[in-house]
Parts: sequence; structure tokens; C-alpha cells
Amino acid sequence: MVRMRVVYDEAMKRLTEENYRSLFKATVILKGLFALGELLLGLTLALFSYDAIRRAVIALTGDELTERPLDFLWRYAAQGLHGFLTTPQAVWAFIFTSHGVIKLIVVIALLKEKMWAYPVGVVVFGFFIAYQFFQMAYTPSAALLLVTILDIFVVGFIIHEWRWRRRHGWRKEPSFL
Repeated sequence: MVRMRVVYDEAMKRLTEENYRSLFKATVILKGLFALGELLLGLTLALFSYDAIRRAVIALTGDELTERPLDFLWRYAAQGLHGFLTTPQAVWAFIFTSHGVIKLIVVIALLKEKMWAYPVGVVVFGFFIAYQFFQMAYTPSAALLLVTILDIFVVGFIIHEWRWRRRHGWRKEPSFL
């Protein structure tokens, strides 16, 4: 853990503050796009049945999904979907919608440079990181690992940005968002 911190600190020293702030905004925007996707998926699951979604996917992809059932990616996706489909749809709708809404609120507040959003963002994304590591212990996933790595970078950028803003003055704004 100490070695990772040293590597991280050395990499951060090489970045100019302007580049660092650009990376901060880019990762927060990317996180916002993921949150929007989660929100849309949650709403889709709340409004349409699994069967209706399956029919729409088949209509969009045609026979591509069933053309090569032994393909590695198809097998991997099918295994992942099995666990997904055995969970009640309302559970997934709630999870995706709530995650999307929470993350979007934090992302919007970070982009609007609200002081409260920085510590809240660290806590929220830190919670999701911990949960994702817990989830990966039971069902390893390359996609979840990539999202977790992105979240770790986002938390690092949030901490750096928060410290920089506290050192260099803060633009106070009265509105909530």
C-alpha cells in the first residue's frame, strides 16, 4: 500500500496543475456518463419486463447473439446475465436508479465546484469502491474491475482538487446545486 502511494505521488508531481484539473474534470464527466447510463438502465428495468428488454435486444442485434454461442465473449455475457436474471427485476431497477441518481447529484455538484461535494464525493465513491471489491470477491468481473479503477482515480482527483481549492481560496456560491 505504501509503494502504491509513492508511485501515485510521483506521478502526480509530474502533472502540471492545469493538466491535473483537466483530468479531474474528464474523470468526473466520465463518471457522470456512467451514472446517466445506470439511471437509464434502472428506469428501463422499472418500466419494461425482462422479456420486453430481451425482445428489443434481439430486434436490435438480430442473430448476432445466437450466431456463435460458443464464442468466449458470448459465454461470459451469458454467465453474467444468468445471475442478473435470477434476481427480481425491481431490485435491479432500484439499485441502478438509486446509484445513478446519487452519482449524478455528486458529479453535477463537483462540476459546479460546490464545497460540500468534495468530501461527499469521496465518501460516496469510496463506499462504491468498497462494495465493488466485495462484489468482485464473489463474482470476478473485468468490467467491474475497470469501473473500480476509474472510481479510485476519481477519488484521488477529488481529494487533490479539494485540497487545492482549500489552499487557493474557494469561490462560495449560495445555491444548493
